[in-house]
Amino acid sequence: MEALKYETLVRSAFGYPGKKVERSGDPAQMADTATYSLGDLTRIKIATGYSMEIFTTAIKNNKSEVLQKEKKRLDKFANRILKAKNLEEISNLIEEFNNTVINYYYEFNDGIMTLK
Repeated sequence: MEALKYETLVRSAFGYPGKKVERSGDPAQMADTATYSLGDLTRIKIATGYSMEIFTTAIKNNKSEVLQKEKKRLDKFANRILKAKNLEEISNLIEEFNNTVINYYYEFNDGIMTLK
């Protein structure tokens, strides 16, 4: 399940805004559950952090009502990913990101993600 959440995050980020990205359809072909292994921890951190940056930058640039405190919280996700020591920590951060960022700021229509 953790690997699927990872793949979904990366696919959604590289499709944002306005298109669907298939499995391994991102430029580095990291949007794939098969790449979610401890042996690829560095690459997983990079793909996850970059994906989170895509979403948080869109929020900060397009949502004028976002408070400075919230912007700082959003900025911390990438740093927290880089400090993660294992897949469980990354999985927990993806879950937190999905619950507090994706589900709050974004919506899906026919598999396409847009800002609310």
